[in-house]
Amino acid sequence: MKTRDAKVKPLTITITNLGSPTAPVLLGLYGTDNEFLNERDTLNNYKFVPKGADTLTAQITDLEYGRYAIALFQDIDNDGKIAKNFLGIPKDPYAFSNNARPTFKAPSFDDCCFDYTELDNSIEITMIR
Repeated sequence: MKTRDAKVKPLTITITNLGSPTAPVLLGLYGTDNEFLNERDTLNNYKFVPKGADTLTAQITDLEYGRYAIALFQDIDNDGKIAKNFLGIPKDPYAFSNNARPTFKAPSFDDCCFDYTELDNSIEITMIR
């Protein structure tokens, strides 16, 4: 990753419909060169903790402008892993950028990608519960 230009505005992410007002939200950020949804191939990982509300607003300050996609989940039991049922469907609240929703398979990078620019530097994501 390049050194961040001091003029780059932070990426502001507003996450709504949280499953808990205090459980951490773990966010995986993917760039165009990363294999989307491969937990070992994220561009970066972030952990944000809500402060007692059903909405979380967080900022990423170490990112250059570009095209990205986000996959995130709320770690209700705080074990660092997304809880899934026997079919592999998440039990923890989860979401993707662009509010992409899985149908018969997980969304792709193209389904979830967004452009982070000087003029377009905030996104809203609604958790699926």
